[in-house]
Amino acid sequence: MKLVVFICLTPLLSMSASGAIKVVVPEVKKLTSQAQLDLDNDDAYDLTLTPTLTVDDNTLKPSLTFFTRSKSISTRTYVNDTEPFFDHYVAFQFTANSGINVSNFENPLESSEEIISEYVADGGNIDFDLAYRIDYKKWDVALGLYYSLLSTDAVATAESSSEVINVDAEVYGFSAFVSYDFNGVLLYSEYRTFDTSDEGQNPDFTSILDKGDAVDFGVAIPLSVFSEDSSFDRKGFYLTHARTKHSEVDKAIFRLSVQKRFDFQ
Repeated sequence: MKLVVFICLTPLLSMSASGAIKVVVPEVKKLTSQAQLDLDNDDAYDLTLTPTLTVDDNTLKPSLTFFTRSKSISTRTYVNDTEPFFDHYVAFQFTANSGINVSNFENPLESSEEIISEYVADGGNIDFDLAYRIDYKKWDVALGLYYSLLSTDAVATAESSSEVINVDAEVYGFSAFVSYDFNGVLLYSEYRTFDTSDEGQNPDFTSILDKGDAVDFGVAIPLSVFSEDSSFDRKGFYLTHARTKHSEVDKAIFRLSVQKRFDFQ
Protein backbone atom coordinates (compact mmCIF):
# COMPACT_ATOMS: atom_id res chain seq x y z
CA MET A 1 0.00 0.00 0.00
CA LYS A 2 0.97 3.18 -0.13
CA LEU A 3 0.04 4.51 -0.10
CA VAL A 4 0.50 1.45 1.79
CA VAL A 5 2.26 3.97 -0.03
CA PHE A 6 3.01 5.89 -0.28
CA ILE A 7 1.10 3.20 1.35
CA CYS A 8 2.14 4.59 5.01
CA LEU A 9 3.53 8.26 5.13
CA THR A 10 0.29 9.81 6.25
CA PRO A 11 0.33 8.27 9.75
CA LEU A 12 3.84 9.66 9.97
CA LEU A 13 2.66 13.17 9.14
CA SER A 14 -0.48 12.80 11.23
CA MET A 15 0.96 11.51 14.46
CA SER A 16 4.54 12.82 14.82
CA ALA A 17 5.30 14.63 18.07
CA SER A 18 4.90 18.40 18.15
CA GLY A 19 8.28 20.12 18.25
CA ALA A 20 11.75 18.65 18.76
CA ILE A 21 12.61 16.51 21.80
CA LYS A 22 15.33 17.99 24.00
CA VAL A 23 18.72 16.27 24.03
CA VAL A 24 18.70 15.76 27.79
CA VAL A 25 15.43 14.05 28.70
CA PRO A 26 14.29 14.30 32.33
CA GLU A 27 12.72 11.41 34.20
CA VAL A 28 9.37 10.62 32.59
CA LYS A 29 6.27 10.15 34.68
CA LYS A 30 2.60 9.93 33.85
CA LEU A 31 1.04 13.32 34.43
CA THR A 32 -2.34 13.49 36.14
CA SER A 33 -2.97 17.20 35.87
CA GLN A 34 -5.91 18.73 34.09
CA ALA A 35 -3.41 20.14 31.60
CA GLN A 36 -2.44 16.61 30.51
CA LEU A 37 -6.09 15.55 30.25
CA ASP A 38 -6.68 18.52 27.97
CA LEU A 39 -3.64 17.56 25.88
CA ASP A 40 -4.85 13.96 25.62
CA ASN A 41 -8.26 15.09 24.44
CA ASP A 42 -6.71 17.41 21.87
CA ASP A 43 -4.25 14.85 20.50
CA ALA A 44 -6.66 11.89 20.38
CA TYR A 45 -8.59 13.40 17.50
CA ASP A 46 -11.34 11.43 15.80
CA LEU A 47 -10.28 11.78 12.17
CA THR A 48 -7.55 13.27 10.00
CA LEU A 49 -8.00 13.96 6.28
CA THR A 50 -4.88 14.34 4.14
CA PRO A 51 -5.24 15.32 0.47
CA THR A 52 -2.09 14.62 -1.56
CA LEU A 53 -0.85 15.56 -5.03
CA THR A 54 1.90 13.26 -6.35
CA VAL A 55 4.01 13.53 -9.49
CA ASP A 56 5.88 10.55 -10.95
CA ASP A 57 6.72 9.69 -14.56
CA ASN A 58 5.36 13.13 -15.56
CA THR A 59 1.90 12.18 -14.28
CA LEU A 60 -0.10 14.06 -11.63
CA LYS A 61 -1.91 11.68 -9.23
CA PRO A 62 -4.28 13.01 -6.55
CA SER A 63 -5.28 10.93 -3.52
CA LEU A 64 -7.18 11.37 -0.26
CA THR A 65 -6.33 9.59 3.01
CA PHE A 66 -8.60 9.13 6.04
CA PHE A 67 -6.70 8.36 9.27
CA THR A 68 -7.91 7.64 12.82
CA ARG A 69 -6.38 6.10 15.95
CA SER A 70 -7.54 4.25 19.03
CA LYS A 71 -8.20 6.23 22.17
CA SER A 72 -8.68 3.35 24.64
CA ILE A 73 -5.33 1.65 23.88
CA SER A 74 -3.32 4.86 23.93
CA THR A 75 -0.88 5.63 26.76
CA ARG A 76 0.93 8.94 26.42
CA THR A 77 3.73 10.33 28.61
CA TYR A 78 5.37 13.74 28.36
CA VAL A 79 8.78 15.35 28.64
CA ASN A 80 6.99 18.46 29.88
CA ASP A 81 3.49 19.90 29.63
CA THR A 82 3.61 20.12 25.82
CA GLU A 83 6.14 17.60 24.42
CA PRO A 84 5.05 13.95 24.07
CA PHE A 85 7.80 11.46 24.98
CA PHE A 86 6.12 8.07 24.47
CA ASP A 87 2.85 7.07 22.83
CA HIS A 88 1.34 3.84 21.49
CA TYR A 89 -1.96 3.14 19.76
CA VAL A 90 -3.76 1.23 17.00
CA ALA A 91 -4.08 3.22 13.76
CA PHE A 92 -6.54 2.71 10.90
CA GLN A 93 -6.07 4.31 7.51
CA PHE A 94 -8.13 4.37 4.32
CA THR A 95 -6.77 5.83 1.06
CA ALA A 96 -8.56 6.47 -2.23
CA ASN A 97 -6.31 7.00 -5.27
CA SER A 98 -7.01 8.38 -8.71
CA GLY A 99 -5.81 5.10 -10.26
CA ILE A 100 -2.71 3.80 -11.97
CA ASN A 101 -1.95 5.45 -15.29
CA VAL A 102 -0.41 3.07 -17.86
CA SER A 103 -0.24 3.14 -21.66
CA ASN A 104 1.28 1.20 -24.57
CA PHE A 105 4.21 -1.18 -24.08
CA GLU A 106 6.07 -3.54 -26.37
CA ASN A 107 5.07 -6.81 -24.71
CA PRO A 108 2.76 -8.18 -21.98
CA LEU A 109 5.60 -8.78 -19.50
CA GLU A 110 6.75 -5.17 -19.76
CA SER A 111 3.17 -4.01 -19.17
CA SER A 112 2.87 -6.19 -16.05
CA GLU A 113 6.17 -4.91 -14.62
CA GLU A 114 5.13 -1.31 -15.24
CA ILE A 115 1.83 -1.88 -13.40
CA ILE A 116 3.73 -3.47 -10.50
CA SER A 117 6.12 -0.50 -10.27
CA GLU A 118 3.20 1.93 -10.26
CA TYR A 119 1.29 -0.12 -7.68
CA VAL A 120 4.09 -0.47 -5.13
CA ALA A 121 4.77 3.28 -5.42
CA ASP A 122 1.24 4.66 -5.22
CA GLY A 123 -0.98 1.81 -3.95
CA GLY A 124 -4.21 0.53 -5.45
CA ASN A 125 -7.44 2.33 -6.22
CA ILE A 126 -8.49 1.73 -2.59
CA ASP A 127 -6.16 0.82 0.30
CA PHE A 128 -6.89 -0.18 3.91
CA ASP A 129 -4.19 -0.24 6.62
CA LEU A 130 -4.39 -1.44 10.23
CA ALA A 131 -1.25 -1.10 12.36
CA TYR A 132 0.04 -0.99 15.91
CA ARG A 133 2.19 2.13 16.27
CA ILE A 134 4.75 3.28 18.85
CA ASP A 135 6.08 6.85 19.03
CA TYR A 136 9.20 7.10 21.22
CA LYS A 137 11.21 10.31 21.42
CA LYS A 138 12.01 11.09 17.76
CA TRP A 139 11.34 7.57 16.50
CA ASP A 140 8.06 6.18 15.13
CA VAL A 141 7.61 2.44 14.47
CA ALA A 142 4.52 0.67 13.10
CA LEU A 143 3.73 -2.98 12.32
CA GLY A 144 0.52 -3.98 10.60
CA LEU A 145 -1.50 -5.47 7.77
CA TYR A 146 -2.93 -3.93 4.61
CA TYR A 147 -5.52 -4.74 1.94
CA SER A 148 -5.77 -3.19 -1.55
CA LEU A 149 -8.15 -3.25 -4.47
CA LEU A 150 -6.51 -2.66 -7.83
CA SER A 151 -8.23 -2.37 -11.22
CA THR A 152 -6.33 -1.12 -14.28
CA ASP A 153 -5.58 -1.88 -17.94
CA ALA A 154 -2.57 -1.60 -20.23
CA VAL A 155 -2.03 -2.34 -23.91
CA ALA A 156 0.88 -4.53 -25.03
CA THR A 157 1.67 -3.92 -28.67
CA ALA A 158 3.51 -6.15 -31.11
CA GLU A 159 4.01 -6.01 -34.86
CA SER A 160 0.56 -6.05 -36.54
CA SER A 161 -1.15 -7.07 -33.27
CA SER A 162 -1.96 -5.86 -29.76
CA GLU A 163 -3.09 -7.31 -26.46
CA VAL A 164 -4.97 -5.77 -23.54
CA ILE A 165 -3.43 -6.48 -20.14
CA ASN A 166 -6.16 -6.39 -17.51
CA VAL A 167 -5.54 -6.45 -13.77
CA ASP A 168 -8.47 -6.78 -11.38
CA ALA A 169 -6.71 -7.80 -8.18
CA GLU A 170 -7.00 -7.99 -4.42
CA VAL A 171 -3.61 -7.53 -2.76
CA TYR A 172 -2.85 -7.97 0.93
CA GLY A 173 0.21 -8.45 3.11
CA PHE A 174 2.42 -7.29 5.99
CA SER A 175 3.99 -3.86 6.41
CA ALA A 176 6.71 -2.49 8.69
CA PHE A 177 7.32 1.25 8.98
CA VAL A 178 9.98 3.34 10.77
CA SER A 179 10.65 7.09 10.78
CA TYR A 180 12.99 9.55 12.48
CA ASP A 181 12.39 13.24 13.17
CA PHE A 182 15.56 15.18 12.31
CA ASN A 183 14.92 18.76 13.43
CA GLY A 184 11.45 18.76 11.90
CA VAL A 185 12.45 16.90 8.72
CA LEU A 186 10.99 13.37 8.67
CA LEU A 187 13.10 10.49 7.33
CA TYR A 188 11.22 7.24 6.82
CA SER A 189 11.29 3.76 5.32
CA GLU A 190 8.62 1.07 4.78
CA TYR A 191 8.84 -2.64 3.95
CA ARG A 192 5.92 -4.62 2.46
CA THR A 193 5.13 -8.18 1.42
CA PHE A 194 2.50 -9.17 -1.17
CA ASP A 195 -0.11 -11.87 -1.70
CA THR A 196 -2.36 -11.42 -4.75
CA SER A 197 -5.59 -12.86 -6.13
CA ASP A 198 -6.66 -11.66 -9.59
CA GLU A 199 -8.84 -14.54 -10.82
CA GLY A 200 -6.15 -15.64 -13.28
CA GLN A 201 -6.61 -12.65 -15.61
CA ASN A 202 -2.94 -11.68 -15.48
CA PRO A 203 -0.59 -14.45 -14.29
CA ASP A 204 2.53 -12.34 -14.99
CA PHE A 205 1.36 -9.62 -12.62
CA THR A 206 0.44 -12.11 -9.88
CA SER A 207 3.58 -14.25 -10.04
CA ILE A 208 6.03 -11.33 -10.22
CA LEU A 209 4.38 -9.28 -7.48
CA ASP A 210 3.99 -12.19 -5.05
CA LYS A 211 7.52 -13.47 -5.60
CA GLY A 212 9.16 -10.38 -4.14
CA ASP A 213 8.73 -7.52 -1.68
CA ALA A 214 9.06 -3.74 -1.79
CA VAL A 215 11.02 -1.11 0.13
CA ASP A 216 10.15 2.58 0.25
CA PHE A 217 12.59 5.34 1.32
CA GLY A 218 11.58 8.97 1.69
CA VAL A 219 12.07 12.36 3.25
CA ALA A 220 9.22 14.73 4.21
CA ILE A 221 10.08 18.42 4.60
CA PRO A 222 7.65 20.94 6.15
CA LEU A 223 7.37 23.90 3.79
CA SER A 224 7.46 26.19 6.82
CA VAL A 225 11.27 25.68 6.94
CA PHE A 226 11.52 27.81 3.80
CA SER A 227 9.74 30.75 5.46
CA GLU A 228 11.29 33.47 7.59
CA ASP A 229 9.63 31.91 10.64
CA SER A 230 11.93 29.06 11.77
CA SER A 231 9.19 27.22 13.68
CA PHE A 232 7.75 23.99 12.26
CA ASP A 233 4.05 23.73 11.47
CA ARG A 234 3.03 20.05 11.78
CA LYS A 235 -0.37 20.86 10.30
CA GLY A 236 1.08 22.80 7.39
CA PHE A 237 2.15 21.65 3.95
CA TYR A 238 4.76 18.91 3.52
CA LEU A 239 6.95 18.25 0.50
CA THR A 240 7.90 14.57 0.21
CA HIS A 241 10.45 12.92 -2.06
CA ALA A 242 10.41 9.11 -2.11
CA ARG A 243 11.90 6.13 -3.93
CA THR A 244 10.06 2.78 -4.13
CA LYS A 245 11.20 -0.43 -5.79
CA HIS A 246 9.88 -3.98 -6.04
CA SER A 247 12.62 -6.58 -5.62
CA GLU A 248 11.66 -8.46 -8.83
CA VAL A 249 11.29 -5.41 -11.11
CA ASP A 250 14.23 -3.42 -12.47
CA LYS A 251 12.46 -0.06 -12.55
CA ALA A 252 12.34 2.08 -9.40
CA ILE A 253 9.74 4.84 -9.01
CA PHE A 254 10.81 8.30 -7.83
CA ARG A 255 7.97 10.59 -6.86
CA LEU A 256 7.39 14.06 -5.45
CA SER A 257 4.31 14.80 -3.32
CA VAL A 258 2.71 17.76 -1.62
CA GLN A 259 0.21 17.13 1.18
CA LYS A 260 -1.56 18.83 4.06
CA ARG A 261 -3.49 17.32 6.94
CA PHE A 262 -6.80 18.49 8.42
CA ASP A 263 -7.90 17.30 11.90
CA PHE A 264 -11.54 16.81 12.92
CA GLN A 265 -13.13 15.92 16.27
